[in-house]
Formats: sequence, structure tokens, C-alpha cells
Amino acid sequence: MRRTLSNSPLKGESMKLMRLMGLMGLMSLLAACSKEEVSEQVGEAITFSGSMEESGEVTRAETALETLTHSFKVWAFKNKSVNEANYSNPECVFPGYNVNWTENSAHTSTTNSDGWEYVGVGGTEDQTIKYWDLAAKAYKFFGYAPATADVKVEFYKPNGANEGNGTYETYEANGIQAANWANEDWVNYSKCRITIEADASTEDTQAETPYLSRLWFAPGSDLTTRFSQPVKLEFFKPFAQVRFMFKLSKPDEPVQIELPHFFPSNPDHQIVLCGTVKITYSLTGTETKEVWESTENPTYSMAAFTQEWYKLTDAEVTAAQTAGNTELIANQEKWYTVLPFRDQGAYTLTVRVNGEERTCYVPGEYMNWLPGYSYTYLFKVNEDGGVEIDAINVAFTDWQEHEEKEKKVYNW
Repeated sequence: MRRTLSNSPLKGESMKLMRLMGLMGLMSLLAACSKEEVSEQVGEAITFSGSMEESGEVTRAETALETLTHSFKVWAFKNKSVNEANYSNPECVFPGYNVNWTENSAHTSTTNSDGWEYVGVGGTEDQTIKYWDLAAKAYKFFGYAPATADVKVEFYKPNGANEGNGTYETYEANGIQAANWANEDWVNYSKCRITIEADASTEDTQAETPYLSRLWFAPGSDLTTRFSQPVKLEFFKPFAQVRFMFKLSKPDEPVQIELPHFFPSNPDHQIVLCGTVKITYSLTGTETKEVWESTENPTYSMAAFTQEWYKLTDAEVTAAQTAGNTELIANQEKWYTVLPFRDQGAYTLTVRVNGEERTCYVPGEYMNWLPGYSYTYLFKVNEDGGVEIDAINVAFTDWQEHEEKEKKVYNW
């Protein structure tokens, strides 16, 4: 005979027990989730990629970071409050996570959209999945590559009263230890500064200098369209690249150009090749771009640029080879890699045109070199042999090729 418990007095107690067990299981599950996952409205998982533009088309002028290095370290903060574009109340989302690239691994996990993965790859103590918070007022991402690079990371934090005039702030070297990141009160921090030693004196030291990223910023109004897209960080070497060129007013008439020197007009100044570069990323306030400063190491510098940029035609290369002029071939397409620097003052160009000394000056406002940019100074040689500045072109620097300086390096 089949028994039924539909009218059993144990039914109520059993149901209570089942509800209690279910509630306890749910509470355990919630406790295992991060605060970010359960306390806020969340969207899709945050991923890192960027091989596709918002239009859905690949920008071939951009360089994939994995062709240069297979890791980077990333920080991300979300602002919980905003008042007239003044973002405040920051909360740490990525506390210095390692992000690694593995070939043929795209789409093998929720957090790997294009070969870049941060969950369970090491680095900080607990690299777990992160989700977009649709209630956030803004997101900010930044970092450096490779993840093993020798850099100094500091966070700017209020440190007490300043005689009634508000708070004064100091940098804490290397920020917060990894074990304390999750529990740290990030609302007290206003910015992060990454410091590196940048050396452009040789190709080897240039290669050893790490990449830094631009500040990736998205206001809350953009999150509904960008939260489902991978974060694309733009990386750059903390150098500038410079070249100078000559243009003839009458290209068909032969002109002999010799001994060009392009140098700081102030005799106390040198062209800096090595020093300290500091990039600062705001966690609060109205700043939505990174800020930089550099300090020179005078031991590594040069007095002047002495090789102009030119490109030989095939016929000219053949003629140079026939004449044994290997130097002419070797020196073409010359770019100089230097430390980024502001307030250098004016520059002077001296050059011999058809045997006569000529001079041209470039005002100081055109001699500010930003990190990750290239600068072309084009000098025009007139009919009478005079020289004048004709154009100054600025573009993003590509660190693989030395042709068109408009390429960028991304984490894809």
C-alpha cells in the first residue's frame, strides 16, 4: 500500500527544514561571491581584448600587444559618485591583476575573448572573475607591460589635517599589499603614479624599458554600450621619436646639403636620452587622461641631431652601391628615440647649403615632446639657399616600424 504524507503533521517541519537548508546554501553561495558581484547591479564579465573597433572593423594600423609581450598588469577603479563631471568615491575592481596571453585560447572561458586571461593566472592572491557594475558612474583602467617589469607603483592618499586648510596627501610606495587590497578603504585614494626608468640610449635599453598604458576612461552613460565590449588598453613606450627633413623649393635643381646640426639653442641644454618617467592616473576628480613628468639623467644625452631623414629611390640605392657609398644607404630613414621632455626652449638648425652656412630657429613651443608621440621637423631650402621651418608634424609613435608614425599598441 502506498502511503502519502500530504496530511502528515511532519510535512510542515520538513518544509521548514528544507527552506532552512536552502537558505543556508544560498547564504553560503552569496558569501563566496565578491561584494562587487552581489551588492550592485552587474552586467557581463569584464574581458580584455580590443581587436575590433566599435564599428566592428579591425584597425590594421594598430599593433597587437601579444606580438611584443604576453602579459600586462592592470588596475581598474569604478567611481560610485559624480557631481558635474567630478568623479569620487572610488572602489577598486582590479587591484594589480596579471593578464596573460596564450595562443589559441580565445573563447575558452567567460573572461577570455581574444587570448587574454586574468582568472587563475597568478599574480595577486585571488584573481577572480569581475563583472561590469551598471550602477557605477565611471570606470578607469590602466597598467603596464610586461607584468614582470621593474616599476614603482604608488597610491596618493590623504594623510591628516593641514592646520585647518584641508588635507595634505602623500604617496605610499608600492601602494597596498596584495593581501589587503580587498579590505582597503579606497575612497581615501585620489590617484596612482607609476614610475619607471626609461633608457633610449641603445636599441637594447629601449627594448628593456616597459610599456605604459593610457588611461582608459568610460563614464556611466557609456556603460550600457561598452560594458559588453572587451577593454582595449593602449600601451606606449615612454619615449618620443624625432626626425628632421629637408624639402627643396625646386626639387629638380641639384642642391648640396652638408653637415646638418639640430640642437638646443641654450648651450646649457642637451638632448636627453635617459631618465625617470612618471605617469599619474586620477582615481577621482575631473581628469580623464593620464598626466606625465620626466626627470633627466644628464649622463646619457647628446649635443645635437646630425642625421636628417631621407629615403633613397631604387635607382639611388643602386648608384650608391656601385659607388661603394654604404654609409648613404645605412643612414636613410633616420629617427631619433629620446626621453619625453617639456620646456626645452628653442632649437637651432645649422646646415651648409651649396657650401654656404645657413641657420634656422624653431621656437620653444614646438619643442615639447610627449611620451608615445613622434615629431617631424620639415625645413624648406629656398631658391637662394636660405632655410626656413616649413612644417611640424606630430603623430602617435609605432614601436615596430619607422614609416608612418600613426600606429598604436593595444592589448590584443
